[in-house]
Amino acid sequence: MGVSAYAHLILINGNKYMKLQVAIDYTDLLQAKRTILEIAEVVDIIEIGTPLLLSAGKEIICWSKKHFPNLCVLADAKIVDGGEAEAAMLFDSGADIVTVIADANDSTIRKVVSECKKNGNKCMADLIITRDSIKRAEEINKLGVDYLCVHTAFDIQADVATPFEELLQIKKSLPKASTAIAGGINLQNIQYVAAANPDIIIVGGCICNSSDKVSTIMQIKEAMRRYGG
Repeated sequence: MGVSAYAHLILINGNKYMKLQVAIDYTDLLQAKRTILEIAEVVDIIEIGTPLLLSAGKEIICWSKKHFPNLCVLADAKIVDGGEAEAAMLFDSGADIVTVIADANDSTIRKVVSECKKNGNKCMADLIITRDSIKRAEEINKLGVDYLCVHTAFDIQADVATPFEELLQIKKSLPKASTAIAGGINLQNIQYVAAANPDIIIVGGCICNSSDKVSTIMQIKEAMRRYGG
């Protein structure tokens, strides 16, 4: 069975609501392109990570959609101001989803949401620096964001656990909200994350640093299928 056929089988048999997003955080454009070419057929969402977006700009978004027009591309811009203009620029480049910092002003988040609705795009609110994530999640959920993302920052992953407990609290508080989880997710903890049944699981280094990225993705997807609610 070919790679794409096997991936399709995993998607059909697995939790149809849970998607795998792979964060491409390289700063080298050629390395990023090679990785996207390697994994595009076996993932649900390709994330143009913040370091890559800063390094390569809109070019990598345009390139990704040119080569894989049906692939969902998320631009991790972490918008904090200029919501309308920045979201519009990224959507014009081909992004399907953009991220906005959850602690941005409500007016900024509203403008990002408004820009999304113009063309059927989506936004993800990143709770990466939010101190009271439950309260803020409740507030911005009312503003119309599509996803609430609990996120352990890269710089503190060595000192704290994954955002698993935070995800459970948000799902309990907002059971109808769509959620995503990111930060330190790997083959050792994926079963616990999947059991919490977020809508999107975001994995970066575990896949991108692997010598066999496709195999690692398949192991993660198998865990999502097996342990997902």
